Parts: sequence; C-alpha cells; structure tokens
Amino acid sequence: PRRADKTTTCSKYLATQAKKESGQPATVVGNGVWPRKFVGKREAREALGLRVDAQYVGFMGRTCDEINWCFDGLREVVQTHPQLRFAICGAPESVLANVDSVLRKRIDYLGQLTPQGAESFSSSLDVGLLPLQDNLFNRSRFPIKLAEYLAAGTPVLCSSVGECAEIARGQSGIIEAGSSREEWLLAFRSAVQSLAAQKLPMLNSSILADTFSWTR
Repeated sequence: PRRADKTTTCSKYLATQAKKESGQPATVVGNGVWPRKFVGKREAREALGLRVDAQYVGFMGRTCDEINWCFDGLREVVQTHPQLRFAICGAPESVLANVDSVLRKRIDYLGQLTPQGAESFSSSLDVGLLPLQDNLFNRSRFPIKLAEYLAAGTPVLCSSVGECAEIARGQSGIIEAGSSREEWLLAFRSAVQSLAAQKLPMLNSSILADTFSWTR
C-alpha cells in the first residue's frame, strides 16, 4: 500500500490495515456476482443427483477449516429431522475421514464441480452454510460462496465475523451465527427448526443487487 497510488481491498479490515501502512484511504470492493438466471431447486438437484424430496443444508469451497462445525450441528439434529441431509462440494474427501457411519448416510459428497455445477449446487440447497472462526484470516476475507449462495436465492447461515458480519446487517436472507463454535451450533439448530417449519427468512432481491451485482 505504501507504493500504490490507490489501494482496493475485499474487506474493511484490510482497508484499515492498508491505511495504517500508507496513510491513504483504501476502497472496499467486495466479491460480487453477475446477475443471471439460476436453475430451479428441483432441476438443480436432479442435475447433481441429490434427493428432490429432502431438506438440504450444504457447504461448498476449499477453505474448510470449520467444516467440523457443520458435522457437529448435523449430528445434534439428525435424529429429530429425518428429512435433513448435508451436501458438500469443493472440499477434499478426506474431510469425511472421521465422520461416523450413521452420519455419513445423511451426507452427499459431490467432490469437485465445474463453475456451472457450483451454480446448480447453490440453487439446490435450502440453507447454505458458512462457518467462520473469529481469527485474522476470516476477519480479512470475503468468502466468494456468500455472494454465490445469495445470488441463487438461497438463505445462508453465516458466522458474524469480518466482512460477513458487515454484510449480514443489511441482508434479510443471512442468518447470523455468532463468532464461536457454540453460537454456531445454537444457530444451526434454530435454522433447521425454521426450515422444517417453513419459516426461513426471505431474501430481499433489491438489496441483494445493490450489495453484490458487478453491474452496480
């Protein structure tokens, strides 16, 4: 930042750090999406081989340090929500190494997907999962999957950390899940109950476009 005439960052945290280095303000340009039509949920599930009659929470991406939070949440509710399943893509299959056989039966592992497959994945879910431990790495970044989930019209259960916390304050489709594992598990249970009762928050498409559209 000291050498640059202008600095952009993907988060307010990094913008603050950049200003400390250079003395000049930095502009936050978050990750966005191109407005486009996504396939419907049923069509997306059929394309990916997912069950059309299930309720799906899901995680996509290669940064999966907190993926065990998802497994722990699923383990707590799996007996009381027989229709619930967990879909995962992008992460290496080794993340399933320590998952017990009972839980594994409720998990659909899809491996690596094409960009088009990832779009279908976002559309196929009832709730996208984005767990984030409160550390410097997660404070500084803006996970691309947050924008992708929301662009597909999928509500997101997201930790209130870093730029995700900033975005969540203005988005009705983001369910805030605190900044710790314990808060995440509480929010996960609540989100699953809302899903079963068909009371998940609705996304505001106009706010979504203002926040994430590259055309804006």
